[in-house]
Order: sequence, then C-alpha cells, then structure tokens
Amino acid sequence: MKRFMLSGVLVLGCVVSLCAETAGSLGMDGRSAAWKQSVASAVGDATKTRALMQQIPEGDRVAFARDVLAVAKVKPTADRKRWVQDYAAVAAGLADGAGGAKRATIAAVAEAMVEIGVTGEARELTVTGEMTALFQATIERMPVTDRVAFAGNVFQAIDKQKAPDAETRNSNFKMASVALAAGAGEQKVVVVSAAFCEIPTNALGAVSAAFAEVFDQRRSKLSEPDYLQLAMRTLQAVADCATGKPDAGVRFAYAAAAFVGGAGSPATFEGALLAKLTPEILAKVGLSRDEFVAALAAAKGGIQGQRVASPLAIPLFSVQDLIPPGSVPLGLSVGGETGLPVARENRPPSPPPGYQNQGIGKKR
Repeated sequence: MKRFMLSGVLVLGCVVSLCAETAGSLGMDGRSAAWKQSVASAVGDATKTRALMQQIPEGDRVAFARDVLAVAKVKPTADRKRWVQDYAAVAAGLADGAGGAKRATIAAVAEAMVEIGVTGEARELTVTGEMTALFQATIERMPVTDRVAFAGNVFQAIDKQKAPDAETRNSNFKMASVALAAGAGEQKVVVVSAAFCEIPTNALGAVSAAFAEVFDQRRSKLSEPDYLQLAMRTLQAVADCATGKPDAGVRFAYAAAAFVGGAGSPATFEGALLAKLTPEILAKVGLSRDEFVAALAAAKGGIQGQRVASPLAIPLFSVQDLIPPGSVPLGLSVGGETGLPVARENRPPSPPPGYQNQGIGKKR
C-alpha cells in the first residue's frame, strides 16, 4: 500500500477508490459495491466515519466496523504518527456512531487494536511505542461515557490473545493499561481501577510496577496530602469494583503497592495510607488490617525487579486531577453492569510543597 495525498492531507494510506480495492482483497468480495464504498469512505475520511456508521442497519454495524478496521490497519510506509491519529479517529467514530450496537462495537474495536500489536508487519509498532500512542489516541477520542468500557475490553482482548510467552503478555497489559489511563481524561481514576480489577492477577506485578513509575510523586510535584487523596480515591474505586471477586484482596494490595512505589518517601506514605484505610474499605476486599499489611508486603515483593523506565513523558497524575469532575459516569460496562464509582472529595487542592522528607526514599 502506497501513500497518497488527498487535498494535501494524508489519509490512512489510501484514497477512497484504492480503499475499495483493499476492501476487496481483505475478504470482502462477497459484500455489495455499496458496502465496500461505505467502508472505503469511512477509512478515507475519518471525519465522516460516525455518520457513515449511523447509516448502516444496526444489526450490521459490528460487521461494518470490523471491515473498516481491517482496511484501516493497512498503514502507510511513512508518516506513521499520522497513521496512528487517523486510525484512532476512525475507531472512535465507529464506536460513537454504533447506537444500540455500541457495546459490541467497542469490543470489536478493542480486539482489532490488540490484534494490530501482535501480528506480522505491525509488530514493530509495539517495539517503537506506537501502540502505546494508538491506545492513548483512541481513548482520548472516545466519548467520555465509553472510555472505561473500551479499556475493559482491551484488557479482555489481551487476555484472549495468544502471546508467545508470559513476558510478552505482561508487557502488553502494562503498555495498554498505562496508555489507556493517560488518555482517559476525567475517567483516569476509573480506568486505573479497571486495570487492577480486570487484568489477571498473574500479570498485576508488571502492571503495578508500571503504574508506580507513572504515579511518580516527585515528578508530579504532588504534596503528601494530595498524593494520598488520589491514592485513596483510586483504592476506593478498586475496592468497589473488586468486591465479590475471590482475589479481591490481592488486586487491592497490588493497587496500593503501585502508590507506595510511586511515593516520594514510600515508608512515610505507607504509614499514612494504613492510617487512612478504614475497616469498611478493607472489608469490601475481604481483608482485616493485618491481612492487608501482609498482602501489601507480598505485592511489593511481586513488583521488585520489574521496575521499568517510565512509559510516559509526564507523570500520570497532576494537581488538576484533584479537582472533582463535574460529571463522571459511575459505571463500567464490559459484558455486564459492573459499577466502578469514584470517591469524590470537595477539598480544594493543597499547595504542592511535597513531602517533608521528599529527598529521602527510593532511588531512580
């Protein structure tokens, strides 16, 4: 597939006529000419994808989305940053225009995107970090109400994929969870909690280590009270979504370990966290205080040796995240109605002087 320019703008490597040819070569020979033309148009002009999706009968929208994404993944040989942005815009447009087929369409988008990262020519995208950019760019373009569902479906798709080994699988979970959280906007806390609630526990050591790097209190310049507030808000969300799971305590401990690992002074923060956690919160994940202390110690041990360079150029959280969202949808819809409420605090952000002992703590 060559690059082509249309009105001076690169469009996902093909103009409409050539996208139609690609549609025919990707198993769509049995489709009507009108179907192929709609697929080609949806790929060739991302600004029209949503409207085109709405014109498709609702029962056919998931199939249409899969066909569009199959054509869209044929990337140009150059200007791959533009390819990432265009693919993300097409994927988000399909989800936004899906109507009653939205849940299944979001799942299809997630599956197609995960597949890009593990197949043939596109494998280099993972190596270069462009898959991280693709996840982030896509969730940023999703309607706010769909972002948590999309993240959950990505985690499910990674779990289903046939990774060559555990290290690759864990790396995919780690890369996707951080990227999705970074692009989730006001749903950031809920997406982080979804990662700890949805990802298999045998991958949570790697995921927790990655989040510890991007929580990085020093780089985010968050004060002790503010960092603790964000941790409590996130841990409350994890407790709510993990309630009833047989491994709820393990999931909760890994989430707490990520915040301990990201703290400017881990020991000081851990003490403050233990003082803040109530019996009611711990009961939701089936732990007493002593059991939580033991689980936290085990989780911290599980992330040792898995420290990695921060996958983000900037920290995940900032003072802006302390401002309670005006309206945050309180639900995760991934094959069910699992609630992931976010604890809201109306306290204004405190000044960011940092911990009293911020110069003491983990080395980087």
